[in-house]
Amino acid sequence: MKVTVTQLTPWSLALDAARATMGKAGLGNEPSDEWKRKLLECEHSVIRRVRYEIKIEGLKSWVSVHLVRHKFGVEHFVQSQRDDRNPDRQMSRDDMPQGSPINHTMDINAQEVMFMSRRRLCGQASPETRQTWQAVKREMEKIDPILAEFMVPMCVYRKHCPELKPCGFWSRKMQGLQIHGEDSDRPTVYRLGENGSLNFVASFSDNHDAYDFVNYKSGSAA
Repeated sequence: MKVTVTQLTPWSLALDAARATMGKAGLGNEPSDEWKRKLLECEHSVIRRVRYEIKIEGLKSWVSVHLVRHKFGVEHFVQSQRDDRNPDRQMSRDDMPQGSPINHTMDINAQEVMFMSRRRLCGQASPETRQTWQAVKREMEKIDPILAEFMVPMCVYRKHCPELKPCGFWSRKMQGLQIHGEDSDRPTVYRLGENGSLNFVASFSDNHDAYDFVNYKSGSAA
């Protein structure tokens, strides 16, 4: 699977829209990172002027179905599986497995990026769908690191877990679990103790395994 994120419209449009509501002329300038954070946190309507293209190649068809359930602030363009559009395919559409790879492109605004993250980064989301959106977040960090900071699961946004069957992430977060040595070959998880002390919990051979342990599941140390 390959994920590509492209910013389609600049943050200057959001700033100019905000100025327009105050009777001021637009400047066409890029706002400061502090201004972006404030607007994303309060989710004022002007952030919907900032749009991105998210292109996912080789996505499982059934994972694509999860993404297209989101319909406000996003347009989906999904590769057709029609037989007449794929004449070289050796299998009928009726016989194709749900995991068949397709290409899925989204035209999406900043507010919907945050909304989808709250659902699709949740520990109760399908693991495959969550991994897909984690990949989207990693690419977003390269394009718009400020927006990527706000791509968090619902419990982080609400400061509690609203799910009927919690995955346990929020309770572990409240226990003070932290990852150290993320850039090393052996990332380690510690629990924040009294007086700021760090107590060893587990070590891992891969940073993503450590991330999953802290954020989504109990996991097992390597």
